Amino acid sequence: MNTKPADAPTVDHEPGVSLPMLVTVVSMVQSGALLLFAAAGTLPAWTALSFLALSGGSALAFLVYCTSGSNRHSREARTTIPLLVVSGILQLVFLALVPRLTIVFLLAIQVLFGFSLLKLRPEHAQKSWAAYGFATGMIMLFLKDHLGYPGASTLEFALLWAIFFLAMRALAMLAGEFQRLRNALVEARRQVRTAENRAEQLVRHDPLTSVLNRRALMEILEGELQRARRTGHPFCFATLDLDHFKAINDRYGHATGDAVLKTISDTSVRLLRALDRFGRLDGAEFGIVLPATWLDQGTIAMSRLTKAVNGQNWDGIAPGLMLTFSAGLTTNAPNDTAESIFLRAEKAMRQAKNEGRNRVVQMEEPLPTAADVDL
Repeated sequence: MNTKPADAPTVDHEPGVSLPMLVTVVSMVQSGALLLFAAAGTLPAWTALSFLALSGGSALAFLVYCTSGSNRHSREARTTIPLLVVSGILQLVFLALVPRLTIVFLLAIQVLFGFSLLKLRPEHAQKSWAAYGFATGMIMLFLKDHLGYPGASTLEFALLWAIFFLAMRALAMLAGEFQRLRNALVEARRQVRTAENRAEQLVRHDPLTSVLNRRALMEILEGELQRARRTGHPFCFATLDLDHFKAINDRYGHATGDAVLKTISDTSVRLLRALDRFGRLDGAEFGIVLPATWLDQGTIAMSRLTKAVNGQNWDGIAPGLMLTFSAGLTTNAPNDTAESIFLRAEKAMRQAKNEGRNRVVQMEEPLPTAADVDL
């Protein structure tokens, strides 16, 4: 069985928006807005320049660190948490320095925190939420007399709207990130299902012929026996073995033998009913479970299969090749087990071999005698 890592489910993630990239963009936009507010006289120019240097510089440093691959061996939280702490502290410091622009810094904190929720563990997100909530509450409590609203002039109104508009745009990016994560999850689940189906195929099917293997066929036989006990409906079980198959391998080679086994399997599956179950027991021996089938009906089905195999043109596999099989057919009895049914069909098949091969022999469980009946 191929167990290479390539067989394991993999998901090719489409690159999303990284937190360092978003922090950098938010810092640049916010710095530009503060410079414009400074030009409008809302705050001193040195404050806006200081924010640009500290916030923009730290964001760029984190962005370079992450995009350079230096953190490829680190867990994502080890980058996200420090970035969130540094950015949050800067926002809180300048909120205290410029209380008139409280709304601007609160919007920035909301955007950064909202995006970080995609990257943080729930316990880290809860701690961040508590820390931000407490810090902003304390600042606003102590500076309540200094809080203002930057909207005295048309420029200030325009800048305030622009900050709000850009904050909403940044939050809208979360929808795209959520969609990417959902798509990745759907793809991962699809690949897991594919891997499970593949594993099921390998566990229950013969790798050469793709029909059921011995284990799966015996499970089906046991299930059919249980159903017959509940419903009282009969069923048949047959085993068949290719005649002189060892001679075919010796004369034509194992590749030809494999081709014969595949052809027999394909022919049998094609001729049998959809509810019948055909499987490979071992070597050149196969088994067939025929649900809801009386013994005479099972005989007809096996005769049809015998005729098809005898009339098959085997020249395409090997010139001059002829193939027959011997089979044993039985039906269920009241005290049967899956093993007893299987052994009875095997016994009938050996009898078919002893009687000259290329035939189907029926065998039923003997009826109880008078001595067996407890009067």
